[in-house]
Amino acid sequence: MKIHKILFLLPILFLAGCGSDDENSNSTEVATGISSYRFYYMDYPLDTQQSPENVDVVYNDGKIVKLIGDVSAVDPNTGYSHIFNKNAYTEVSYASNTATIIDKSVINEGEWNKQFVEFTADGKLKYKIYVDNLQPLIRDTIQYFYENGILKSYERHNRRFYEKSEIFYNANADVDSIVTRYPYYVSPQQPTFNPASKERVVRKFKKFDNKTNPFQVFVIFDEAFNRSLSAHNYSKWEEFKYDYDGHEIGNSFTEWTFIRENGMINFGL
Repeated sequence: MKIHKILFLLPILFLAGCGSDDENSNSTEVATGISSYRFYYMDYPLDTQQSPENVDVVYNDGKIVKLIGDVSAVDPNTGYSHIFNKNAYTEVSYASNTATIIDKSVINEGEWNKQFVEFTADGKLKYKIYVDNLQPLIRDTIQYFYENGILKSYERHNRRFYEKSEIFYNANADVDSIVTRYPYYVSPQQPTFNPASKERVVRKFKKFDNKTNPFQVFVIFDEAFNRSLSAHNYSKWEEFKYDYDGHEIGNSFTEWTFIRENGMINFGL
């Protein structure tokens, strides 16, 4: 497995890499579940220190109830913003149409980053609410919107609507891109959203294989959300940021060459 990460937030450059292997295979095997995976296959901060350890996944009755391993913030003087921490873990509990996600630590008592997820009647994401223990009245919320059963967009807001992301799919049911735009305010209580605004962030997904994506069941987790949306597995994403005149002001990308066994990606290597 090889990873290339490069970040241009003009004029900043970030680069990291490791591993190697091929991307295409004719095997018709289908992955049935993930018991562990390298954290850097997901959307954690780009400047996280690499680690050979995996995130371990615990299931109960077919549902994910625990992720063992997470990233923790560190002093930026170390050269990184985060480090992988096997003592950190995430617990998930379920009710009839909701799930509660809580981050915890083996070493430190307490909990943080609590999230409440509400599902539609057919089990799709409806809302995700983030609870800040220090500011309990300010709850960031994501609302999800569907067309013909397909997730097409989602909005983030608390007391103010502050971004909308539209999802575009290709003919293979894979996400081609996610485009995020921001509203402007005529007054503090009157947000206006322009769907044609040139100020936007565009993340494009590339180099899909033809094997079933085993991460679709991870859709409730922020770090796995983008990877969960497609029918197949991408091995590259690119992101471009544009100002209000449509000028590119930053870009980044991450690319992997996965190790495969019997044609399937081994996400634990």
